[in-house]
Amino acid sequence: MNKTIIHLCLFALLFPLMANAQKDNKAIKWGKILPADLEMSTYTADTQAAAVILTDVGFITVNVHSGLNYRFRHHRRIKILKEAGFAEATIELPFYTGQDPEKITGLKAQIILPNGEKYNVPRKDIFEEEVQKNWTVKKFTFPKLQEGAIIEYRYDLTSERILQLQDWNFQHDLPVRYSELVVEIPSWLEYVYLFNGLQDRARKKVVEGELLVVEGNEEDLDPLEGDASVKIDKNSFVMENIPAIQREPYMTTVDDYRASIRFQLSKLNYPDGRKEHILSSWEDTAKELLEDENFGQQFLKKRNYKKILEDVAPKIAGINDEMKKMEILCKFVSSNVKWNGKYRMFVPKSLNNAYEIKSAPSGTINMMLLALMRYAGMKASPVLVSTRQHGKMIQQYPIVDQFNHMIVLAEMNGKKITLDITDPIRPMGYPDIQALNSYGWKVDKETPQWIAIEAPGGSDMFMVNANLDEDGRLSGIIKGQYNGYNAVPERKNHQKSPMGQHWQGRLGANAQIDSMSVENLNVPEKRLKEKFYFELEDAAMVTGSMIYFTPIFYSNFNEQMFRLENRDFPVDIPYPFKEQFVIKVKIPDGYEVEEIPERKRVIIVNNGGEFNFLCEQKGSYIQVLSKIQIRQLKYQPEEYDNIKEFFERITEKLGEQIVLKKTEG
Repeated sequence: MNKTIIHLCLFALLFPLMANAQKDNKAIKWGKILPADLEMSTYTADTQAAAVILTDVGFITVNVHSGLNYRFRHHRRIKILKEAGFAEATIELPFYTGQDPEKITGLKAQIILPNGEKYNVPRKDIFEEEVQKNWTVKKFTFPKLQEGAIIEYRYDLTSERILQLQDWNFQHDLPVRYSELVVEIPSWLEYVYLFNGLQDRARKKVVEGELLVVEGNEEDLDPLEGDASVKIDKNSFVMENIPAIQREPYMTTVDDYRASIRFQLSKLNYPDGRKEHILSSWEDTAKELLEDENFGQQFLKKRNYKKILEDVAPKIAGINDEMKKMEILCKFVSSNVKWNGKYRMFVPKSLNNAYEIKSAPSGTINMMLLALMRYAGMKASPVLVSTRQHGKMIQQYPIVDQFNHMIVLAEMNGKKITLDITDPIRPMGYPDIQALNSYGWKVDKETPQWIAIEAPGGSDMFMVNANLDEDGRLSGIIKGQYNGYNAVPERKNHQKSPMGQHWQGRLGANAQIDSMSVENLNVPEKRLKEKFYFELEDAAMVTGSMIYFTPIFYSNFNEQMFRLENRDFPVDIPYPFKEQFVIKVKIPDGYEVEEIPERKRVIIVNNGGEFNFLCEQKGSYIQVLSKIQIRQLKYQPEEYDNIKEFFERITEKLGEQIVLKKTEG
């Protein structure tokens, strides 16, 4: 039987089922507002919320109509509680406009004022805007906004991109009172459900599927003996009273921890009993990528990087030291092709083309290096990663779309080095911080595998020699040394403000910076060193015969870092770091030490980090030693109290004051 005819017949039978399923859901009806919701002035579960999503309901129905497609119906209702919530009244609905484009239809939007009056969003105020290639948003804003109003909108999105169905987020940056997703899928298709975050709060309801019979009527094309039948599997996923999720310090992307569900097509079950696996193995995926013209063939075929090779070949001719050769290749590529700021793993046109225009996305630049290293006889492989802001990776299933960046794994002299040369002022062997997402997938024909991405460290060290006068003015010399990752932003600061204006911002408007000198500015492999004179008005508070002085007047950790009482997601620090201070301050003549901070040492459980603080008087000087070091990079929610308390104690100690008293006579 002709498959298209099966599809058409099945769709005709599915459509009434879809309509009935949506009709049966009692969670939300257009324009039907409960009096209690209209009168609500505060959301009890989160009294600080400026707005709350009252109800969020979605339906995904996979159907068959001239080929497989699905429809996503979405209905959302939001209560505006405070003026700060007005920002929620601007809605953007993204949809794909490339090959097999998606469509948004049936869009309705209205606002219900506290007095019950309703106003629709006019069609003329709904417009479309292309946000990037192949992606457009349908955008609109609700009129007559005021506190206490309720806004709601609904629409249908149809798509033929059935490999991955529409994602559903239960959790948002607003609290959510009720969220439900209903999914209807013919048993001919099998999807992998990928649930993320707060799984213990979710309820899943399996609805008994209905059996539909599809009659065959083209015997010459019929792969079946008789009629085909398909069962419709219906599942409902519900979450209630979901807290808002906000970005916190030391977090990858909010989406990594947002309560959500994704669907990936894994298998097709044909009516005649045949099965087709959509999710292949990692080995097959590696083979396909290496044969891809925009990936593997770019570095495997010399024609794609011939122009680059012609220019760099003389520079490495006769050099046998592989480390030296690799260093030359890294500097050549990074200095000749500028990163355009985009993370990509595929090459848009060719490596030669990117070399000519001198600009390229991340994967293209790193693939140039890969091609040249392999041509030079060095062992190097592509490694795919998902950047920290793009999201965590799923190792169980070979889903290529989860990656958005490519780095290079070099193996020489028994050592493995990860190379990412998108920024020429980053030391060799230091991947982009965004690439430090724990793991990467090595694309290799014989042994594709997941590898750990080791994070090199960074450090700051400050030596301060200063005088404090009786008016509270502090002046002297600061010497700073920066290494590894910590040196990268400092180099950029000095490139933008060679006179040290960035320190003006750090020390305050009354600070004066003079005679800035810098060493190793353009030598990423060495420590960046700086030296400058400074003067701080009102560095200390003078009250009568007393002077109150905070000796560590600048630190990356002067302010409290973790403010949440509890955290449902890990603390994820990208790389190990160290901050040190050695401070020597001359006591003003005629003053003596009245009070001095006590010595302090704090160690995180399992030696994951350490803080040491020592303040003591030595003759007419006060000397302060402070050292903060983090070794453990990830702390699970149950360890949150440890890391939170660690940084709280640091902030508290760094804020303590030295008290000086004027001597009599």
